[in-house]
Amino acid sequence: MLAAAVPARANDLEGMFGNSEPPFEHSTGLYAFLPPGGWNCQQQRDSSVQCQASSTGAMLRIEHWTIEGQLDSELMAFNEERKLQKLPHFRKNGGGRLLLGDVKASIRSFVFDYQGNAEYPVAVEELYVVSGGKAIRVHFEVMARAMPSHARDLKQLYDTFGVAEVDALGQVVTAARPRNAPGQRKKGPAPRGGPPAYP
Repeated sequence: MLAAAVPARANDLEGMFGNSEPPFEHSTGLYAFLPPGGWNCQQQRDSSVQCQASSTGAMLRIEHWTIEGQLDSELMAFNEERKLQKLPHFRKNGGGRLLLGDVKASIRSFVFDYQGNAEYPVAVEELYVVSGGKAIRVHFEVMARAMPSHARDLKQLYDTFGVAEVDALGQVVTAARPRNAPGQRKKGPAPRGGPPAYP
């Protein structure tokens, strides 16, 4: 788990995309998105991506791995949730399913107490995506009292998160581009706040 920092002040975005950082594209072409303003994202040596919000110290970590056999985002969410239930005073806050373009994804939200201390609840939201032979986990973490100030950040992340077409061996066939970027025509309803369910 990522260590959550105590927030300094509320996030203050200037419109949905008015204060965005440049588009972030993973070096493999597996995914791409528009980071919200004030977010610093860096690809790590292990190929994961870490972002930090300058306003609250919130952390975002994106990891991916090659899979074998059958796995979808809901099964992935179920498996990951079982692991997370071991955190101190774990409380599930909900979840749902959404579409990232044509790619199915699942979300789970929960709270746990940092080092078991009830005075420091930490809010976490995870997004799970499977494309061909690749699984992607997006882990967002911040002190619970700062979570509402990041609702627009997460909406922007989900609205713009693009996933590559990947073959069964985990090789990128068509590189991802951010979805619904400024200047692009937006397709379909925004996933957050009323995610379209899929079968």
